[in-house]
Amino acid sequence: MVSNVNIPNTGLQIGKLPAQAVIETNAVFERDAIRPILAGDLPECVKELIMPAVENHEAILEAALTCNEGLVVKAFMNAPQVKGRKR
Repeated sequence: MVSNVNIPNTGLQIGKLPAQAVIETNAVFERDAIRPILAGDLPECVKELIMPAVENHEAILEAALTCNEGLVVKAFMNAPQVKGRKR
């Protein structure tokens, strides 16, 4: 069966994105394995749109793992969903 899955980009399913970025990709689901389908490299213009979100997700994860309140606030203030405050 082929479906979508959110997994780390460890096999570089999507080229030009960091290896540990969690991505949504197509994959083949089998009895004992999930095999991601390689999507290839992103066009540079698409990568430029995606990378700020990838970097911010990494910052949120670091803030949570270190319990650093300052990093939490900074990371959430950088999220595009947060409006009305100076960054």
